[in-house]
Amino acid sequence: MPEWLLSLSVGGVIMGLLGILYKNMLTKSEHADVCKANTKAVKEEISSTIKEELKDMKEYFDVKIERDILRELRRLNGRI
Repeated sequence: MPEWLLSLSVGGVIMGLLGILYKNMLTKSEHADVCKANTKAVKEEISSTIKEELKDMKEYFDVKIERDILRELRRLNGRI
């Protein structure tokens, strides 16, 4: 195969790949929209996770405080 034909075919393949990449690139506004949507989804997920964790902590501490109060009442009850 002649050298010029090999160079031309390799160049054509590279230009074709660059054309495909260029078609799939996002514009600045499209990129901003995608980022905003992703950021919103992440914020909602974090918010729901934190709310669940706070709810679990509240339940845990309510039970712990109630248990400590009952334990202290039992201890005081034995002294009287």
